[in-house]
Amino acid sequence: MKTFCFLLCFLILVGCTPAIPREYLSKVNLSASYPAVTSDIERYIGATVAWGGYVHDTRNTPEGTYVEIIESPLDHRERPEEMDKTRGRFLILYPGYAEAALYAPGRAITVVGEVRGVKKLPLGEILYPYPVILRRYDRLWNPRTHPDVHLGIGVGTVFTH
Repeated sequence: MKTFCFLLCFLILVGCTPAIPREYLSKVNLSASYPAVTSDIERYIGATVAWGGYVHDTRNTPEGTYVEIIESPLDHRERPEEMDKTRGRFLILYPGYAEAALYAPGRAITVVGEVRGVKKLPLGEILYPYPVILRRYDRLWNPRTHPDVHLGIGVGTVFTH
């Protein structure tokens, strides 16, 4: 019985562990959502954000490594939702070198960083205004191999998409 209780407590604690460490999460400006920042980027320069999405491209430059992200809102676990919910793109700037093989196209990522401004780069036949986030922390996610499981106690309704 003691083993069962220990295992149950361990699973509850592990299941409640946030994807973003508290030291970073506590600095996030909750009003600095992707839509808010892209509509008024000057207002949010210097703000700490927590955004997510899917890696599209990685480029090493003299400034550092830029990782282009197709933005997707974060779910309750701070993991990017499906890519079809994207609201645009942004760049993560890593000072120095980041290994492009780790930041492979299609890989889900959650990042905490500081809004640095906007960088206009070609996207097809247009110049796209990418918000630039200076990386403080990131989490690369493994591909989903099974659907999310939601457990609950009590009476309620579960909605899925």
